[in-house]
Amino acid sequence: MEKLKEYKYIIGIGLVVLGVGFYWYTSQQSQPQTGKEGVNEEVDEFLGGVKGGLTFDIDVSALSYQLPLYTKICLPETKQQCSETGCKPVKPTVFILYDENNSIVYRCDNKPCDSYNVVSNESGLFTILEPIEARAFSIKLSLDNKYIETVGFGLDTLVSHGTCK
Repeated sequence: MEKLKEYKYIIGIGLVVLGVGFYWYTSQQSQPQTGKEGVNEEVDEFLGGVKGGLTFDIDVSALSYQLPLYTKICLPETKQQCSETGCKPVKPTVFILYDENNSIVYRCDNKPCDSYNVVSNESGLFTILEPIEARAFSIKLSLDNKYIETVGFGLDTLVSHGTCK
């Protein structure tokens, strides 16, 4: 009789473990997938179904205004908007002109460029450009002409990566 109670107890625990395991397994199967397919669908939905819409597509040579003088032009390849809940890809729309001789950075898009006097600091293999007057952006240039621009946007941060020529 004592053995029978022990077996019932072990079988009961086993059934509980199996039940919990089955519940966990089925709940995992119903969760949305986070692979590349899910990300691409989310991006397509964000863009209204336009594939490839997250690439920089401003024709710099066909703008309706004349560009200021510059020594480097930096075109974005990717951009992300980061908040406290994470980062998501967004369409890059701003390109950078840098006049090294006069220490001026121009942030440009389809509208005329905004100009900023900057200070240039060397940090190892990088040049960091920061506006003299407090603004919410900085640019880091590498020796191989890659760049990253970070821009404060409210409590979010916009991060663009690209190449300079």
